[in-house]
Amino acid sequence: MKKLRYFVFIFFVFALNAKKLPSPVRGIYLNPYSCSDTRRISLDVDSMKKYKLNTVVIDVKEDNGIIPFKSKNPELQKAVRPIYNLDSLVKFFHRNDILLVGRIVTFKDPIRANAEKGKYAVLNKITHTPWRDSGGAYWVDPYNIDNWDYNIAVAREVLKRGFDSVQFDYVRFPSDGNIGLCEYPHYQKGYYYSDIIAMFAHYAKFKLKNYDVGIDVFGYLPWLKRIINIGQDMKMITAQVDIVSPMLYPSHFGDKFLLKNGDYFKRTYDIIRGSLVRAQKYTSKGQRIIPFLQSFTYKQSKMGKFYVENQINAAISIGDGSYYVWNAGGNYFLLWKALSNLNSMQSRGRALNYIKLKEYLFNETSRHRNQRI
Repeated sequence: MKKLRYFVFIFFVFALNAKKLPSPVRGIYLNPYSCSDTRRISLDVDSMKKYKLNTVVIDVKEDNGIIPFKSKNPELQKAVRPIYNLDSLVKFFHRNDILLVGRIVTFKDPIRANAEKGKYAVLNKITHTPWRDSGGAYWVDPYNIDNWDYNIAVAREVLKRGFDSVQFDYVRFPSDGNIGLCEYPHYQKGYYYSDIIAMFAHYAKFKLKNYDVGIDVFGYLPWLKRIINIGQDMKMITAQVDIVSPMLYPSHFGDKFLLKNGDYFKRTYDIIRGSLVRAQKYTSKGQRIIPFLQSFTYKQSKMGKFYVENQINAAISIGDGSYYVWNAGGNYFLLWKALSNLNSMQSRGRALNYIKLKEYLFNETSRHRNQRI
């Protein structure tokens, strides 16, 4: 681990100096199978152009460890399971003036965890075999810099082949299951989990310094500042990269979080706006907060009517108005309908504040007039 000790010495030396994404960034996530369907992505692009979205986030390394394109890097071959044609995808989206952000699931990785007899894995202290979380997933050791380099190799390849930026997801320690059995073979005494995660973020930025580098974080992080057991610290992470993306899905917050007088519509707005107000406090050196918003129906009764419109309205009121929208299946009917409603409101000269949005949506949609929010 001499490499880690040397890296700690250079930790805060290098300044951020990136080729910046434009402002605002507004986009959607598409899974690899969606990207393999030419007709489907053509329809998505038509809708994106209609509503002035400019970015697509695509998995270039999934949470099952798979690299879903033909890689030219021999180190990555064992994880390659081609689903889409990377070069064709880059040409298609760039021809349509759409930016590409590669999503890299980092420390949750069953393929690498089981490679070379668990050499890279979080191990079970008793069996000394790769540890599994409560969902059966395998993780790799965040202390091991070989795991850092492996994920950065994925990033380097997709950037070299035309992607505009990358974002690292699952940049954290495991939290579900019997974590008391976790053994980290490359553990270094004297470093908190948050130190290791921040060092990875800095290392990734240093290695990819000509591009914007992002980190995805838990939605609660702007409120809690630090989540000790997973190693995410809002201040430390934001200081190291260009973009931080909290996953602000209202369904993933406690059902009564920010709920007042049973008003779920206002709760949804307050979750997004309140999270972003807090997150922006950490962006003193030009970093950007680009949240993920929810366009899926899980716990929709706890979000109020028009919850997609409501989230977007809150997001565009803070910072430069950037946002990503998430639907795991890539089904964006709710999003296109929401953007149509917001465009209609704007075209009539209505101010996009919370009260006006609420009045407009409920008054213009007669079937909802007499329903409680």
